[in-house]
Amino acid sequence: MTTAKGASIMTQDEHSGHPRGGRRQEGAAGMSTTAQALADQFDKLNEELIAAITVCSDAQWQATCAADGRQTGVLAYHLARIHGRIASMLHKAVSGSAFQPVTMDQIEQENAQDMVEHAHCTTDEVLALLQSNGAAAASIVRDLDEDQLRKPATLLAFTPPMTVEQAIEHVLIGHAQGHIASLRAALS
Repeated sequence: MTTAKGASIMTQDEHSGHPRGGRRQEGAAGMSTTAQALADQFDKLNEELIAAITVCSDAQWQATCAADGRQTGVLAYHLARIHGRIASMLHKAVSGSAFQPVTMDQIEQENAQDMVEHAHCTTDEVLALLQSNGAAAASIVRDLDEDQLRKPATLLAFTPPMTVEQAIEHVLIGHAQGHIASLRAALS
């Protein structure tokens, strides 16, 4: 599926109906090996982002990412902030708490607001946010069991219904992957 902005969002593997086509398994003490693998994948992406920002020069921090027109620092701040928001929404979905899926208008409005309010954010500020929000998101994912991964979790109003597992793959991880590619291009 493609969103109104052209972002690709996969919902299921065409052969198995499972988002990644793999088997779901429980590890020790009911812990999900699927959740562990997803948390590890997210941790790796967050660590890559932290590593890139750590060595970012002032000129690179102010450079514009060609893919979406935001400064490197603003885009990095966006990712750090969104990790926390997605983690909170995943927690609400798993616990059965009500929340409203995010609309494209809200995303565009928040992105525009970030460009103004965080145009002068520092690498230290973003690194701290990436570390705290990244750890919170990974912890929430890592603690999920298989039943929780299958719960409904439509985080975005413009996508088809998803499970928690699919939301982790395509919203938490997929969102980060897309922006990290843009940041890499700006930093090279």
